[in-house]
Amino acid sequence: MYVNKIAHTYNGVVTKEPTCTETGVKTFTCVCGDSYTEELDKLPHTYSAVVTPPTCTEQGYTTHTCSCGNCYVDSYVDATGHTYTAVIVLPTCTEQGYTTHTCTCGDSYTDSYVNAHGHTEGDWVVTKQPTTSAQGERTLYCAECGEVLRTKPITPCRVTLGDVSLDYKAKTTLKPTVTADEGVEYTVSFSSSNPNVVKVNEKTGEVTGAKKGTATITCTVTDQFGNAVSDACKVTVNYTALQWVIKILLFGWIWY
Repeated sequence: MYVNKIAHTYNGVVTKEPTCTETGVKTFTCVCGDSYTEELDKLPHTYSAVVTPPTCTEQGYTTHTCSCGNCYVDSYVDATGHTYTAVIVLPTCTEQGYTTHTCTCGDSYTDSYVNAHGHTEGDWVVTKQPTTSAQGERTLYCAECGEVLRTKPITPCRVTLGDVSLDYKAKTTLKPTVTADEGVEYTVSFSSSNPNVVKVNEKTGEVTGAKKGTATITCTVTDQFGNAVSDACKVTVNYTALQWVIKILLFGWIWY
């Protein structure tokens, strides 16, 4: 007696996984060994988005990339254009001024030039003090940049005093010749070698004949740097003819 064949009983197994670029395969196998395959659809791409922002000169966009390497670009954004920050460089004594405009991307340009304004004279400064035998020096600096503009020497002070003849009891003021550079301050003082014969005002140089005879008057000039120079003159005191008459004939020495 014959029995009809029974139907295949298939068990399906994925034998090749589908990807986003290739189809997959599913194999169906019966216990008897018979088999067949079916194609599995490709998987959809899985994209990761990377946004490239726009710059001053380049447009922005979004790049979509799948793990398989497939990619596409969209969402374009126009370039932003330059955004400049201005920095003003002021003119100096010797260099012109200007304004520099710099963008965050590094692009820059310069305009608004202003001419250098030249040096501004400051005060004369004593840079080397004179001595009684050697010159000193003054220096003129620029008040703004400090550059040396000019120098000039400081000549040591000098004083000369001429001899004087003076009548008994008469007065006169000595006039010394003082040589000093412009701007150098100094003081003048006087002294007498014999005040009994010639008295002298130490500040004004006024001399008075106190007695017949001769005395030496010294004039001392002291500059602002502490240097002292001096000169001396001889002051001779004599009687006038009338004073001699009084002294000799009328015993005027008692009165005088």
